[in-house]
Amino acid sequence: MPLMSPPPLPTNLHVVPDDGQPSPAAGTHDVEVKLILQSALMDAGLSWVWTQNSERETEVGCFFDTDDLLLKKAGVILRAREKEGEPGEVTVKLTYPSQADAVADSTVGKKAEEDRISRTESRFSRSVDRADGLPAGDVAKLATGELPAETAFDASLRDVVARRLPGLDWRAVRAFGPVQAEIWKKLALPSFTGPVTAEYWKMTTPAGKPSDELLEISTKGKKLTDEALAALVEGFFSAAAADGFGESTGESKTNRVLKFFGPGTG
Repeated sequence: MPLMSPPPLPTNLHVVPDDGQPSPAAGTHDVEVKLILQSALMDAGLSWVWTQNSERETEVGCFFDTDDLLLKKAGVILRAREKEGEPGEVTVKLTYPSQADAVADSTVGKKAEEDRISRTESRFSRSVDRADGLPAGDVAKLATGELPAETAFDASLRDVVARRLPGLDWRAVRAFGPVQAEIWKKLALPSFTGPVTAEYWKMTTPAGKPSDELLEISTKGKKLTDEALAALVEGFFSAAAADGFGESTGESKTNRVLKFFGPGTG
């Protein structure tokens, strides 16, 4: 078994510089199509991964919220993650009810993002990363509570959060983690022609609660028309089903982590 994403912005807001690629207009899509395998299919999914001889990346991560999930309710996702030996990455993600809303809010991050988590359901967001990474090892300390959660978020990231929660008491924000992750890229799904990524996540708590694990497979498309998006979604989910990986339940990795590490699990 492996190891183990309103009012005008403040003038001091850090916005990640554009990479030269404008956010897609309504009717075009930069999308990641995702499927979390049901628990009964995980062994088969991992066996498929291990036959690929793909290079594996490992990372530790966590999410942040209050015990009553104020951030989630406001459409804010806070995340930290770190690959072994590299600086930690801290991200604030704002979610939106539609692609048009995400595209219109061009003051946050580089571009609108779309995650298709089932044949019919998409989630839209924009992300901002902390400009300076965290020192190596800090994400693990944040995940276990050795470092206070608020120390991960500088003033510019807090300004982004304040768009949705201007009165947030950062002292009430805590880590939901740790999550140990393994990632494989450029995999080949038998019935699908594009490259596929697999992520295995394992969650444990010091209190001895039974661990939880998940395996997600995904593929990406850029600047797709509505018709091309529909073809990608249908092709990916149909191939996954045909290859024995089942149908999507519409679950997200973020919600799985928040649920597992919710109040009473520590």
